[in-house]
Amino acid sequence: MSAEFTLWVCEGKRNIEGGIYGKYGKDGMYGVGGGRRIGRFAFRGQASSRVKEVLSMYEGLKSQRAAKKLELDREVEVAKAALRTAEWNVGQQTLKSPIEGVVLDRPTSIGTRVAINDVFMRVADVKPMNLVMRAAVDEEDIAKVSIGQTVRMTLYAFAGQVFSGKGTKIYDQADAERRTFEVDVKLQQPSDRLSPGMTGELAFITAEKPVATVVPAQAVQGGAIWLVRDGRLVKSDAKVGIKSIEYFRVYNRWGELVFSTTINGQGWDGKIGGTPQATNTFVWIVKGIDYLEKPFVKKGAVTLIR
Repeated sequence: MSAEFTLWVCEGKRNIEGGIYGKYGKDGMYGVGGGRRIGRFAFRGQASSRVKEVLSMYEGLKSQRAAKKLELDREVEVAKAALRTAEWNVGQQTLKSPIEGVVLDRPTSIGTRVAINDVFMRVADVKPMNLVMRAAVDEEDIAKVSIGQTVRMTLYAFAGQVFSGKGTKIYDQADAERRTFEVDVKLQQPSDRLSPGMTGELAFITAEKPVATVVPAQAVQGGAIWLVRDGRLVKSDAKVGIKSIEYFRVYNRWGELVFSTTINGQGWDGKIGGTPQATNTFVWIVKGIDYLEKPFVKKGAVTLIR
């Protein structure tokens, strides 16, 4: 195969070695700088093949350049992803409190290596309006407890004052050792002087009446009393309370006796030998006699929160 072209020269211009008279492109030969045509020439054989080879190399380089650009773009995306991961890991090294509150305890010192699920700080919202009392109710009585149930509370720090609250949460899992269920109670009108760790006694109201008839214990016979209604003597069942207690005792989780009394109405103040005890669960048991002279035994558990 051959390729022909027309050679153009510029009049008045001095010819120099290596000077360009024309260029060969895919559309043929064209002049450079303007001038007159002096003749037509033809490339044959090796020259034509060389032109095609150069054009082929040019197209190949273009393809290589496009492929390399795609490869570099992929590497840039991988690097960006690695950067985002590194930034996220750096952010995880800064621990932020999930709530607004007060640091109650920091058992881990600065510089200590911690593992997953290690406790290094205890933070609590200690605003009186957000405090709850947590009681441990015996499994025999848990069926009598419900959400929204009225609870009467007496705290040892507020002698003679009775607080009212409502049950807000009953935990599903029982304590296998103590056979108790934990119940959260929220005070309806908390005092501004309430603080975490205060202890007291809770009474879940299972039933109440605004008006009740009080009769002497001697009038109760066989768990019933006799009333006169419409001129007739009628037998009515009577519910009686505690006449006296034989003992009231409190044990820690290891079964050690921490408090005992025989005085009805006297409770434990959460101290042993004058020392306030740490947060823990304690078991109580009371034995006494009701107004029908029948012995009774009640037991349960309470959680001391500091």
